[in-house]
Amino acid sequence: MRGATTLTLGPRPLALLAYLALATRPLTRDHLAALFWGDRDDARARHSLREALSVLRRAIGVDAITRRDELVALAAAPAAPAVDARVLCEASAAGEHARVLALYAGPFLDGVHLAGVAPAFEDWVAAQRAELERRFVSACAAECERLEAAQAWDDAAAVARRWTAAAPLDARGACNLLRALAGPGTRAALRRALDAHAGLAARIDAEFALPADPSVTALAAEYARALAGGVTREEGEGAAARAAAPMTPSVAVLPFIDQQGGADDARESAYLADGLTDALIDALGHLRGLRVAASASSFAFKGTATDAREAARALGVATIVTGRVRRAGPRLRVAVDVIDATSGSAVWTKRFERAHRDVFALQEEMRHAIVAALAPQLLGALPASAAPSRTENFAAYDLYLRGRHFLGRRVREEVRKAIAHFEQALAEDPGYAAAWAGIADAYTLLGYNGLLRPREAIPRAADAVRRALALDGTLAEAHASLGAIHLAYDWDWDGAARELRTAMALKPEYATARQWYAIYLLATGAVDEAIAEIGRARALDPLSAAINAGLAPMLLLAGRYEVAIAQLRRTLELEPDFAPAYGFLGWAYYLTGRRAEAAAAAERGAVLAGANPLSMAYVKALAGDEPVARALLAAVEQAAASTYVQPVAVARAYAIIGDEPATLAWLGRALDERDPWSIYLAVDPTFAPLRGEPAFVRLLARLALPGPS
Repeated sequence: MRGATTLTLGPRPLALLAYLALATRPLTRDHLAALFWGDRDDARARHSLREALSVLRRAIGVDAITRRDELVALAAAPAAPAVDARVLCEASAAGEHARVLALYAGPFLDGVHLAGVAPAFEDWVAAQRAELERRFVSACAAECERLEAAQAWDDAAAVARRWTAAAPLDARGACNLLRALAGPGTRAALRRALDAHAGLAARIDAEFALPADPSVTALAAEYARALAGGVTREEGEGAAARAAAPMTPSVAVLPFIDQQGGADDARESAYLADGLTDALIDALGHLRGLRVAASASSFAFKGTATDAREAARALGVATIVTGRVRRAGPRLRVAVDVIDATSGSAVWTKRFERAHRDVFALQEEMRHAIVAALAPQLLGALPASAAPSRTENFAAYDLYLRGRHFLGRRVREEVRKAIAHFEQALAEDPGYAAAWAGIADAYTLLGYNGLLRPREAIPRAADAVRRALALDGTLAEAHASLGAIHLAYDWDWDGAARELRTAMALKPEYATARQWYAIYLLATGAVDEAIAEIGRARALDPLSAAINAGLAPMLLLAGRYEVAIAQLRRTLELEPDFAPAYGFLGWAYYLTGRRAEAAAAAERGAVLAGANPLSMAYVKALAGDEPVARALLAAVEQAAASTYVQPVAVARAYAIIGDEPATLAWLGRALDERDPWSIYLAVDPTFAPLRGEPAFVRLLARLALPGPS
C-alpha cells in the first residue's frame, strides 16, 4: 500500500487500514476486535479498536472511516485515500498489465508483524499476498510476451528480473529472462543469459536447496552448446525466436485426442488414444540422440487446451507431436502433426489409416514417419533399431491398453478392472511380460495405498514381477517394481538397492525408478542423497505431481520446512486436487507449529481422497481437538477388527495427541501387517518423542535398517 506507507502509522493501524480497504462489505466491531486483538478480552479488544480507528481518522481524514451502529467501513474515494493493493486488483481485472507492474511494490504487508492477532488474520494476509503476487506474475508474463514480440529485449529482461525476484521457483520467469537476455543473438547476449542462469540456480540452491527447473536448465544448455560451438545469430527480425529455440533434438508427444464424439474418458475407445500416445513415446525414447519428455509429464496436458508453445516451454523440448484418433468401423484413422515449439506452427502433417487389428503396423509406420520428419534435427544420430515389440497378439495388446487405462485411475474398483484386463491379456499371450508387470504394479499400488492388506497384495505383486522378469530380464519397469517390493515389504535393503540400480542402468530416463531409489535413501537416513536423487527424477518428469509432492517429506526431514511448504504449493499449482500434497502440507504446517493451517490442509486432502473416520481423526488430532480425535479413533479401532486400516496412519494420529502406549501398539501392528509406511519409522519426526523408549528401539530393530551409506 504505497499511499498508506507515506503516513505516520504504526503496524497495527496500517494493517487495519489494509483490511478495511480490501473488504468487500462493512465489518462488525466484534469481528475486527477479535481479529486484531485476539489475545485480549472483549472489552479491552473493543477499546483498542476504538483507539486504532481514531488514529486512522486523524491520519487519513475524519470522513475516511464510516461507522454506523456496529459496522465499520472505509469510505469510497475521494473521501478515503487510494490503496495500492485495491487499485492493483482493479488494474489487473481491466488487463492494464503495465499499471499492475507499476503498482506492485513487493509482498503485501511485508515486514508488518503483529503479536496477539487471531490466526485468521495471518491466513488472510497469506491469501492476499499470494493473490497479489499471482496478479503481478500474470502481468509480468503478458508484458514479457508483448515486449519479446516487439524485440524490446532490455525492457523484457527488466520485467523478467522482477518476475524471478518475486517468484524464484517459477520456471516461466527464468525462461523469459534467459530468452530476453539472449534475444539479440550475439555471443555477448548468450553469455549474459548463461550468467543469469548461474545466478538464479545458485539462489534456488542456497534458499531452497532445490535444483533449477528442468525447462530452465535445458534452455541454458542450448545456449551453452551454441556458445561452445561458435554459433552466433545476426541481429534482426526473428533473432530472438531462433536464439530461444532448443537446438538439441528433443520432443514431447502430447496425449492423442480421441475423436469418437465427446470427451468422456470412461468411453470404451478412450484407452486406444492413450495407448498410441504411450507406444509412440516409448518408441521414440529408444532413439539415440533424441530426448523425449516422460509419459507422466506429457499426460499432464490431457484434456487441456494448452498451446503447443506453452507445453514445449513447460517440458523443455524443441518439438511437439500431437495426434487425433478416430475409429470408423473396422478402420483406424490417425492424424499426426509435428509442431515447431518456437513458431507454434506445424512443420509436418500426415494421416494414417489401417485396419483396427493392424495397430502394431500403424505404430511402426508412425514411428518411422515421425523419425524421418525429425531427421534434420537428429543430425544422423538415429538408432540401429527400435525397441522390440512386447507382443504380436493384437487381442493381448488391446486388453493391455485397457488395463493401463484403468490402472491410471488409481481407484480400488478401477485397479481391480485393470488386473482383470491384464489377466485376460495373458490368457491371449502367456509370454506377454508387460502384462505381468502391469499386474505387479496394480497389486503394489493396492498394498502401498492401503486399498488391500499388504500381506495379501504384495506377494501377488512379487509373483507377477518375477514372471515378468523370467520372460524379459531387461524390462526396467519390472526391476523397479521388484526393488519397491524389496524395500516396502521385504525390508531387504540390499536387494532393494540392487534392483533399483539395475532399473536405472537399464533405463536411465525412468523417473519412477529414481523416485523409489530416493525413498530407499530416505528410509535409510541418507536425506541429502535422497533429495538429490528425487531431484533427478523431477528433472526427467517435471510435471509429475507424485514426484513433486514426494520431494516435500524429504525436505521436511532435512529441517527445510518453509522450502517444503513452497514446494507443495507449487505441486498444487500443477495439480490442484492432488490429495497427497495436501496431506504433506498439513504435516509441514504441524511441524512448524501452525496447527490451524495444518488441520485445514489435511482436511482438504481427506475430502479429496474420500473422508473416513481415520483421515478425520488425523485432522482433529492436528487441530488439537483431542476428544473428537479419540472418539473417531475408537471407531477406527472397532472397524479394524473386520477391515484393513493402515496401522502407521493410526499410530501417527495417536502420536500427535500424545498417547504413547496406543502409538507403540499400532506401530507394532504395522510391522506385523508389513505396512509399507513402516520403513519411515527411523526418520519420521512424528515419532521422535519415542526414540528413546526401549519398546520403540525394539520395533526399529525388527526393520534391520542398514543406515546411511
